[in-house]
Amino acid sequence: MATNLTLEDRIRFATQYLLCCLKADAPIRSSNLAQNGIQFIADGQVTVGGEPAPYAVYTNEPWISERWHGKQNPNEGWLEYSIERAKPGIRSIFSGVYSEDDIDAMISDEESTFEDRKKERSEAIRNGGE
Repeated sequence: MATNLTLEDRIRFATQYLLCCLKADAPIRSSNLAQNGIQFIADGQVTVGGEPAPYAVYTNEPWISERWHGKQNPNEGWLEYSIERAKPGIRSIFSGVYSEDDIDAMISDEESTFEDRKKERSEAIRNGGE
């Protein structure tokens, strides 16, 4: 059941949802980008990279590495993918389809995805993986 959220509430929820999607989809070698380099600024604005993660642009852009024998960037396009994945949820938030509880559940699911990915990465590092 949809609730009568204000426009400010919808912007806040949509921004929080996008932020969680970006964190869940971010490359997670050290998790610095997801934990520190994806931030809410103000008025529905989100930043990716900046001072905490100046390398962020390179995680998304196309490149081929001689170091890795001509392999393509495995994370290429992750930002676009994440934004596209978040769009239906954001549209639903603004259209009034979801209640506050529904929105909280969507956000919680994305937070859980990120936490699960961090755990998997930690285990891989403990087991000697890159």
